[in-house]
Amino acid sequence: MTRHAALLTKRAGLAIVDIDDTVSDSRPRQFHLDKPEPDWEAFFAASGSDEPLPEGVALAMELAAAGPMMWLTGRPDRYRTITDEWLRAQGLPPSPLDMRPDGDMRPAAVFKAERIGQIAADNEIGLIVDDDDQVVATLRAAGWLVHHATWMHG
Repeated sequence: MTRHAALLTKRAGLAIVDIDDTVSDSRPRQFHLDKPEPDWEAFFAASGSDEPLPEGVALAMELAAAGPMMWLTGRPDRYRTITDEWLRAQGLPPSPLDMRPDGDMRPAAVFKAERIGQIAADNEIGLIVDDDDQVVATLRAAGWLVHHATWMHG
């Protein structure tokens, strides 16, 4: 029996997993955003130094072992190389990586809800894992099965 057995048994179809604060710890670079004019470029550029979050990594590994999985992140696409390298360095599943288009400044909940709708046109979505309260609320309101990754919140 796996650590997340109850969650895995609910799932049928593609699992979609967030990255920042779900499998990677962005706290050391958060200071880039905690100022009057947040420096998003510096925040994302430093993402290659994130430490992995054991709970998120374990869940991602179990989801990938149980069926199809992909990564969906609000990171801009120009950080694809850093993100790919970080995922590989952590030994995380080499699953498809979907990123926010460069220049898309919409809130994460809006971007992810739209993108998941597009992904669902060609895939059965079984489970979504995200840490962001707004993303979770928006996706649940749309009827998706969402696991709220709260291991960074307490």
